[in-house]
Amino acid sequence: MILKKFSPAFLALSLAMALAMPASVLAKAASQIIPSTKQGIQKFPQFGGNLILIAGSYQDVTTYNRSLTFYFTDKDGGTWNHVPIYDVEVGNTLTWTSISAGETTTADAILVINSDAAYLVIAERPAKGQINATWFKLIEADGNTNDGPAHQFVKIGMHNHARSKSIEDVLKAESILKPNK
Repeated sequence: MILKKFSPAFLALSLAMALAMPASVLAKAASQIIPSTKQGIQKFPQFGGNLILIAGSYQDVTTYNRSLTFYFTDKDGGTWNHVPIYDVEVGNTLTWTSISAGETTTADAILVINSDAAYLVIAERPAKGQINATWFKLIEADGNTNDGPAHQFVKIGMHNHARSKSIEDVLKAESILKPNK
C-alpha cells in the first residue's frame, strides 16, 4: 500500500492543508447542464437569490413543445419576478418554447450553471443555412438600469454548426464550450 511509505505526520499535514484550502482551489466544479426535458420546478442559487426554472410540455396528435419560463426570487423566496430572455433583434420573451416537426427537433435549449454565472443556450435550425447556437447570460441590473427588469438573460454570442448535425448534438457540443463573454 502506497500510504505506508509516508510518515503519519506528513499525511496529517497534507490532510490539514487540503481541508484549509477553499473548495475552488482543490477542484473547480463542473458545469451543471439542465436540458429542457427535465420537467418541473428547479432552483439555482444566483446573485444572492434563486433563479427558478419551470419546464413543462404540451403535446397533442401533431405537436410536441417544451416550454421554459424563468423567475428570480430573493433569498427569502418572496416575490417571483419573471426573468425575460432578451435578444436585440427580436425583443424579449417571458417563455421560450422548443419546436419539433414530426420526430425532428428544430429548436431546443439547455441551461448551463457554472460557478460564476447562469447561461441559457438555444439551438435553432432555420429553414436554410447552418444551425445557430445562441448564448444568453443571466445578468443583474445595475444602478443605471431604472426601467428594466432586475434580472434578465442577455444575448452574448452565437456559434454556427453544420446543418447535418442534430439539435441534440449541437447542444451537447455547446455544453462543453466556454461562453464568449
